[in-house]
Amino acid sequence: MMEYDAAYQIDQGHSPFFRSRLEQVATIVERNLGTDGLVEVGCGKAYFLELLQSRGCSITGFDTTYEGENPAVQRRIFGDGVTVSARGIVLRHVLEHVQDPVGFLDGLREANGGGLIYIEVPNFDWVLRARAWFDIFYEHVNYFRLEDFSKMFGRVVQGGQLFGGQYLYVVGDLATLRPPVSNPADRVDFPEDFLATATLAPSNRAGGSSAVWGASAEGVI
Repeated sequence: MMEYDAAYQIDQGHSPFFRSRLEQVATIVERNLGTDGLVEVGCGKAYFLELLQSRGCSITGFDTTYEGENPAVQRRIFGDGVTVSARGIVLRHVLEHVQDPVGFLDGLREANGGGLIYIEVPNFDWVLRARAWFDIFYEHVNYFRLEDFSKMFGRVVQGGQLFGGQYLYVVGDLATLRPPVSNPADRVDFPEDFLATATLAPSNRAGGSSAVWGASAEGVI
């Protein structure tokens, strides 16, 4: 139902706090992928790409929603026919929007011939722990825990949590990508009180007014 075109806006770079945390992400990328020959798949409005450029990185971005004039960004999908070969791929907040994440990663592996990839996604364990029912919405078609990536990659170079545990990241070796195998122990049960804070106060159920902060994005629910 979602159309990811130039009108799609999800940039969080206007927040000074968020920008300061992105410096931490940039350090992880540089330490694991290097600073030359990087590619960011799904770079959005290119805020993170330009942050890496400001730190001396050589990087090319791909995103059909890009609106700016940075010559390093191509308004197309990274895949068949792309001649750019990356020494390292950056994939931030894309995989949760992809219906077949392993197939998507396999396409990146084929297009690039392997290499390391930095992946960042929302942390489903945090969603459960924080009873963040509002973080489950139709734009996200997949939800990940850190251990899920050990099932996708035979070799995970590094992994951890970011932004107070709300996000998780892994650096995986695309050459070791494999179909994940699940077992009954992987089952996830929602806490019984997961929706407890989703109930409106009695005054609102009776016709009072409510205010929603951030209604232009996830808050619209």
